[in-house]
Amino acid sequence: HEVILFMRDAAQCECINTKGYNPKYIGEEYPLSPEGNKIRGICTQEELKSLLLQEEKNLVVILALPCQLTPKWCAAHKDWILPGTLLVSTAKGLYVETQQLIGHAILDALDRAEQPLCFLSGPGF
Repeated sequence: HEVILFMRDAAQCECINTKGYNPKYIGEEYPLSPEGNKIRGICTQEELKSLLLQEEKNLVVILALPCQLTPKWCAAHKDWILPGTLLVSTAKGLYVETQQLIGHAILDALDRAEQPLCFLSGPGF
């Protein structure tokens, strides 16, 4: 499998792709691909759109955004998120704008109730 990290910081993306580590969170002593797994970064909206619209891939998208930003991001990108794409949210809590739990707010933002959706939870999240 391939792991693709979307990020806004072009320098961080370049370091991940050329040196194999994330300079912001983990130093070079902890490579992201220690056993040859493919991990790469992308940092443009065009790359993200192209990736998400590949129907032949079974994608799992981890939404690692704050709760109050997640539905807005999903609404802005709903045409890029195919109905079969599994969305995994790290956000939890109440979406204040609509007084909804985050799962309902995501589904409403996508305007589709049948979108595969799951959540990471626990003390670390």
